[in-house]
Amino acid sequence: MSLFSFHFLVFLCALFLAFHGSRSKRWRRVLLSLANLVFLLALFQDSRSWMALGVFVAVSYGMLRLMRAWRWRGWPVVFVTLTLGALVYLKRYEFLRLLLPDGLLAHALEIVGISYMSFKLIHMIVDLHQGQLPPFDFASYANYQLGFFSVLAGPIQRYKDFHVYWDGIDARSGTDEQALRHWSRVVSGLIQLGLLASVALHVYGWATERFGDSAGPASAIGHFLLLFYAYPAYVYFNFSGYCNAVIGAAGLLGMRHQENFDRPYLARNLLDFWNRWHISLTLWIRDYVFMASYKWVAERWAAQAARLGYLLAFVALFLAGVWHGSTWNFAIFGLIHGVGVAATQIYGDALRAVLGRAGVRTYIANPWIRRVSVAGTFHYVCFSFLFFPPGVAHTLDLLKSLYSKVA
Repeated sequence: MSLFSFHFLVFLCALFLAFHGSRSKRWRRVLLSLANLVFLLALFQDSRSWMALGVFVAVSYGMLRLMRAWRWRGWPVVFVTLTLGALVYLKRYEFLRLLLPDGLLAHALEIVGISYMSFKLIHMIVDLHQGQLPPFDFASYANYQLGFFSVLAGPIQRYKDFHVYWDGIDARSGTDEQALRHWSRVVSGLIQLGLLASVALHVYGWATERFGDSAGPASAIGHFLLLFYAYPAYVYFNFSGYCNAVIGAAGLLGMRHQENFDRPYLARNLLDFWNRWHISLTLWIRDYVFMASYKWVAERWAAQAARLGYLLAFVALFLAGVWHGSTWNFAIFGLIHGVGVAATQIYGDALRAVLGRAGVRTYIANPWIRRVSVAGTFHYVCFSFLFFPPGVAHTLDLLKSLYSKVA
């Protein structure tokens, strides 16, 4: 079931009316479970993928129950390793072809949302180990993992937030005015997703085709700039539109989701960009990759922790890029952003060392510096998105062609 479809709107309307027709906790839980199942039925057409999804949910739930019943310090390492191994295998990352025998990755298993479910599971494993995970049973865990609000592309919800909702699902879900705002957000998200993103993608395709036929430097530059800006516009409208639609849909049932976008193309540096773009992923990477690894480094090499922090920031954002997809182009995308974030941290520390705190505040407040910073960051991000579409060779050929047409 596509979000941008008449079927989804009918599905959501029926769910909204049935959900608010009763405030029985049991009824609402059953209804939400059925809604998640119906949505998944529309996504999965392959019985093998259904079996793989069932195995993933059952085994991961068993892992968590085992951790709760039998306290052992080694569980987090074992279970996180197994989770990441399953994720890498199911995603069929291209770099594995350099390490594994031919044919080992030639499987047809596809689990929609496996990346998001894996990150949710790792979060629960770590929080359970640290004694910070609220109570859970199979029903709450399955609905947390398979909720149609976030199973496709986030936001990455934390279990403690879902538990609050699941435990109080029988509460009144807001006023008519709030419901109207949620419906408005659903519709605006679908307009972004179905109209604006489609237009931007069409412009990108048209400009890419015309760029290849460009005769002179002026025509080549014009078409290149059009595709250079159109694809980031497509990614933003597509992803933020999806998030607006599902956050609005969740709000209709009384569930609050974390905001996932905050005007990312107005960021003044790469660190600021990732604090505005796919925010739930950034916070997950910060908490479970960067902070965890930085704490480990600081406890062992305190004197070198600051410098090693630059490397850890690079690794964290590199992994964020690789997480987006299994092909080499996403590795390059992650490499560009990892370098950008590490450079941002180095530059910020250098500014503080030279200017002092008061000087840095004056520097940041300067409107011209802000304009230049925002423009530079925006174009750096746009350049990174040249590698987002599949095919590194295509992007490299595009850049070579631009050079040959202009030089």
